[in-house]
Amino acid sequence: MLIVSTSQKDPAEIISNLQSHPDGFTHVGDDGIARSFDAKGKVIDFARLSNDQLTALAKRSSNAEDRDYLLGGWDGVDGWSVGLDQIWNPPRHLLPHPPDSEAGSMDPTAMAARGIGKSKRKPSSLKTRGPECYGHTCLTNQECQNIGCLNCVSLRKKRTYCNPIP
Repeated sequence: MLIVSTSQKDPAEIISNLQSHPDGFTHVGDDGIARSFDAKGKVIDFARLSNDQLTALAKRSSNAEDRDYLLGGWDGVDGWSVGLDQIWNPPRHLLPHPPDSEAGSMDPTAMAARGIGKSKRKPSSLKTRGPECYGHTCLTNQECQNIGCLNCVSLRKKRTYCNPIP
């Protein structure tokens, strides 16, 4: 029986297995921590990612500019060296930027105060996760689930996209 440590698992699978909130989102920070936030900005789950896993995530980007941005920002970063206080209470500089300048901060608490991320549509259970997830920008997990994707993920401080990984 082969036992694979968390630091050797596929990072997309690790992120996909984080506990999530419908009006929250997932963010992989500059510190190498994948955090799942609820609608009020509270970290509800996390995963430490190794530098190899961060590099693998960056290399999956089909956009060369995004890929270079991720690779440069995560160069030498290892989530396994981050303390628990920073994991559960990330400083503001580790939170993602907004997907557009009109939305303001992607700080989950600020988003909740402005009512951003409250989806009114019901999720569709008939759609399969597929190509429509790739490149679809989002603010909340529910928004992605409404089109049949898994969750809303932000890498570093770039845009947030729907994650098709089941």
